[in-house]
Amino acid sequence: MKSIPSSVAEVVRKIISSKPMLAHYVCMDVVNHSALARKLRDEVSKYLGKDVKVDTVKIAIIRFREKECARFKDLADEVRALLSQSSIKLEHSAALAIVRKEALLLNLENLGKVIQMLRFFNMLQGPRDSVVIVPMEGLTTLMSIVGQEYVETVYANQAVVIVSMPKLPIEVPHALTFLIGLLTLNGVRVTHIASCNRDIVIVVPEDDASTAYELITDVAQRMDASRRS
Repeated sequence: MKSIPSSVAEVVRKIISSKPMLAHYVCMDVVNHSALARKLRDEVSKYLGKDVKVDTVKIAIIRFREKECARFKDLADEVRALLSQSSIKLEHSAALAIVRKEALLLNLENLGKVIQMLRFFNMLQGPRDSVVIVPMEGLTTLMSIVGQEYVETVYANQAVVIVSMPKLPIEVPHALTFLIGLLTLNGVRVTHIASCNRDIVIVVPEDDASTAYELITDVAQRMDASRRS
């Protein structure tokens, strides 16, 4: 049974840890502790059911940075090390379509023939719908096979960054969080991200493709250089 935080320090740790972007900034020591304490005080007070002083919250934030950030740094360093051993590929001119699951299941044979001719193909199946990623030149063919009425949404003019890792992403569950944080903190809009075997597939708007690719490869190259030095 999960224990319920009962102290200011525990509640502050819970709040910051549940917000990766906030944790990143706190651990980078670029956050004004007093300002953040004022912002979090009401949430902490509500959680504990009593009025909490700003200074008490501030002390808890400082303690979080001193105790917890080393763990966050270790997790980030593990992902950086994996990226330095990974293959990173960028595919331009892609489309992401959300398709009703039954339409794909009924047309698997025809889809199989088309997939072999495409530059890339990725599909993630959910309980009701499936996310299908294809080159822009294959979008019309996909829609003609499954039926346009079964295609709920299409995001055109996308690009795909494929990170092929030496480990299964499930073995490093914070890899997805790290990559999402890296991209969003640098203004990249992430349309879709998913893992498949050893690959992490990231879909971004074409306008953000170069930035996304450069951010990931830069982290990988810097980690590789530091390991060699």
